[in-house]
Amino acid sequence: MIRRSTNSTVISYHPNHKGDATLLHGLHARVRLIGESVYWTNIFQQTTDVTFLFLGILWQAVYAWDQALEALYSHISSLEREAIDTNNIKMTRELHVMRAHLLHYDSLLVDFLKSVDFVLETRNPALEVNGDTQRERQILEREGENLRLEIKRLRTVASNQDKRLGNVIDLVFSLVNLEDSKHTRELTEASLRDSEATKQLSYLTMFFLPSIFIAGVFGMNVEEINPGSTFRLSTYAISAVVFTLLTAWGIVALQSKYILGERVWTRFLWPYTLAKRLYLEWKTGVPII
Repeated sequence: MIRRSTNSTVISYHPNHKGDATLLHGLHARVRLIGESVYWTNIFQQTTDVTFLFLGILWQAVYAWDQALEALYSHISSLEREAIDTNNIKMTRELHVMRAHLLHYDSLLVDFLKSVDFVLETRNPALEVNGDTQRERQILEREGENLRLEIKRLRTVASNQDKRLGNVIDLVFSLVNLEDSKHTRELTEASLRDSEATKQLSYLTMFFLPSIFIAGVFGMNVEEINPGSTFRLSTYAISAVVFTLLTAWGIVALQSKYILGERVWTRFLWPYTLAKRLYLEWKTGVPII
């Protein structure tokens, strides 16, 4: 606004968006409504400061903010009802987008509040010439404080809606976690059933193991069972014992990483290492970890 003693000029920028209420004719209609308002007409009769017209235009922006936040409140309420009825994790994307918009709105309201403060703190040079501006200043401070309070209220509303969105996001995640827990429990129960079936198969194998062993023994090609054979039963016994000991040795060496250390040769010498450790513990009386 360019303020002068004879006349003043308001310069505004309007992007060319169809259906936008902030177009030039929309702003012109809102200014006419301000002039037709009983409240603002009473103020205009008490002062000649055109800054009050600019404050009236700022009030129109406040009303638009209020309508936008009210529409957003209705949308958040519908999302809350939808979140209770469903556990779709894809809802969180829309909810996070809305929270990002609310943060942007809050920054815009902060800039809006700074603009109001600038208007209130910048005196009208046209009125300074006349000298007596005390009455206009009191009215301006009153209206400015009302405008500040309304902007702060809008910021509080936006903050509360952001908290509601946070609650809806937590609700969605909780429902998803409950559903995941349900599936995990079902998988655990299925694993327990499979484990029980495996245990039964193990029992069945143990039941037939003696028969399999006897069949293997009678099927051996040794002198005691099959006369004329090259090998004897003692050869089988010695070979079985040797291979069993080698297998046990290797298993202990490979599975004793956390007991005997990382070095492979130390683990494969585990009888000597364990004997040495037991001797040192017996001699010192201090357990060696």
